[in-house]
Amino acid sequence: MKQYDLYIFDVDGTIAERDTTELLPGVVDWFANNQTAVAFATNQGGVGLRHWMIEGNFGDPSKYPDEMDVKVRMRKLRKKLGVRASNVFISFAYQSKTSGKWNPVVQAADEEWSQEWRKPSPGMLQAAMRRNGTENAVMVGDSEDDEAAARAAGIDFIHADDFFGRN
Repeated sequence: MKQYDLYIFDVDGTIAERDTTELLPGVVDWFANNQTAVAFATNQGGVGLRHWMIEGNFGDPSKYPDEMDVKVRMRKLRKKLGVRASNVFISFAYQSKTSGKWNPVVQAADEEWSQEWRKPSPGMLQAAMRRNGTENAVMVGDSEDDEAAARAAGIDFIHADDFFGRN
């Protein structure tokens, strides 16, 4: 397998079960035996949807996490796996699948809320590569959006099941 200077991992469905800190098969072993830089790049649009519901006074926002819920979960995952806090990239932006509209902007200057950070856009991956000073990176994920983000960032993509031997 080709060696990379930076491994960028999606979280839900790649590293852990969706919305939990329950690690998926192969993850602990790989992280225990890896000496290369690692980053997380995760879409957490439920936060944007919750914000939109509160702003627009519709739906049940309590069904979705807030920023702190997600950040606490990411902190637990990164500590389990030895990932530096500065290498966790989160997108809170939400785009409606039916209307195509984006959630109202919370903080325009905050990258975590920008549309350019939400995969399939490459923003989080590019930020991870800049922070780690390399373009020799790979995205490991489980979705078409992960693969499209890798392609847009000009890096390789490996499906999580193949990477962790879960086939």
